[in-house]
Amino acid sequence: MIVSESSTQAARPALVIVRNPATRDSRIIREADTLRRLGYMPLVLAVVSEGERTRHSKQDGIPVLRLSPTSPFSWAQRKLLSR
Repeated sequence: MIVSESSTQAARPALVIVRNPATRDSRIIREADTLRRLGYMPLVLAVVSEGERTRHSKQDGIPVLRLSPTSPFSWAQRKLLSR
């Protein structure tokens, strides 16, 4: 019997950051699902939009957290883009 490392340890968190609402982006959900199968606990960090106002949701069992473009993290984006 082969025991994978992920089955003997607690799942590690993995953050997938996208610049869209992640509602119709199957690539992101597939990536998060792959991370989950590898033993990680993925969280998709996306943005709210006119079409998607829900801040917390799940897609195929993957948690999705949507932030407003004017959220507290927007300062980090401005800093990175100003370089």
